[in-house]
Amino acid sequence: MRLLGYHPDAFNSHTHLIIDEVHERTVDSDVLCLLARKLLECNPTIRIILMSATIHTSLYKDYFNMSDNNYGDLECLSVGSRRYPIEVTHLSDIQSKVALSRSG
Repeated sequence: MRLLGYHPDAFNSHTHLIIDEVHERTVDSDVLCLLARKLLECNPTIRIILMSATIHTSLYKDYFNMSDNNYGDLECLSVGSRRYPIEVTHLSDIQSKVALSRSG
């Protein structure tokens, strides 16, 4: 955040800025989004990627569209919900299986 705030020209040689866990609405993350939006004004070729498991996409889409500049189509990519099956096993189930295997 300090680099972006004090030396935005340092990002001239970068193609992307990735901000993870953007849903954690703290003063720091909100200021970082403000600085990222200002970065787009002076460096329109950089791409900002916001990542979150629970992001409010329309809120951030509207926020980054609030300036006079046109940044193009702001696309949102969703990978959906769970990608892998989850099996829930309780300790009592494991203890029962161990006890059965020892007795049998």
